[in-house]
Amino acid sequence: MTENVLETLSSGLSHFFKNPILCLSPIFSYLVAIIFVFVVAGGLFLFFGTAFLTNPSPAMPSISTASIVSAIILFIVLLVLITFLSSYLSAGLIGMCKEVEVFGKTTFETLISYGNKFCVRVFGATILLSFFQLLSLIFILPAVYQLLNTGITSQMLLDAVNQASVGNSEALTQIILTALNSSAVLFVLGFFLMLAYLLIYSFFFYFPIYAIVIDDLSVMAGIKKSYVLFKAKAIDIAIFILLIFFITIAFTWCSYFIAPIFSLAPFLKIIWTLISFIFDIFIITLTAIWSVRRYIILTEQPVYKEEDLLSY
Repeated sequence: MTENVLETLSSGLSHFFKNPILCLSPIFSYLVAIIFVFVVAGGLFLFFGTAFLTNPSPAMPSISTASIVSAIILFIVLLVLITFLSSYLSAGLIGMCKEVEVFGKTTFETLISYGNKFCVRVFGATILLSFFQLLSLIFILPAVYQLLNTGITSQMLLDAVNQASVGNSEALTQIILTALNSSAVLFVLGFFLMLAYLLIYSFFFYFPIYAIVIDDLSVMAGIKKSYVLFKAKAIDIAIFILLIFFITIAFTWCSYFIAPIFSLAPFLKIIWTLISFIFDIFIITLTAIWSVRRYIILTEQPVYKEEDLLSY
């Protein structure tokens, strides 16, 4: 069946309101993120807190290399763990959205079953796609190389930061000005090239995770499917992605303008925190169900409209 982008958004919104259980995965993801922040903060305090507490000077305290290495290892381990858990929840959410778009209903058991089946593949795809994104840093390497040739050493920078911490920012200001004078043009050029690369990347590789879960593909097959799909239906996919982007921006701007109203009183701040949380869950879930439905439409798989939805 054929369906334009606006019809996809309308149908996805309708199915979302009829299946609020879809919000479970984003809620769990938020809980995982909160735990990650607390564990990282606790780890940093464990490794560096003593140095700051026992140092009476306002200058930067001495931190051992072992503490720095241990903190880096902890951060990497926790980052891999949270990425794996997020992959599990993402696979479960996509599986639930698939069931909603095909059958009209879904259950919590679907989150578990799809998470168990696809978490490893989604994790692998996430790591590989993150590497593709990191390749964008190549465009600012010339500016970094130019900066390193200015004669500014790490010790000079550390000394300047220490001086700035006690109120003398002259040395740090001089270092920043020297860096800007030597590599500003290269940084600006590299930054725009990096943005262009990431924009092209986001179009070609928007659907790999969806392809892996919906079509039961391997990591490389899912990435290839997304690439081939964009080449075949570039305009349709670009319009869809841009619409999702503008909807997200609209919600963000609304939050930005509404937030000051809720800062007038402490209890209003609590209410706004809750509203912001609901908005975030709303957008994450809607993006998932819209993307799942659009992928099914683009790949010409059967998807049912409201009057055709099956029950089970």
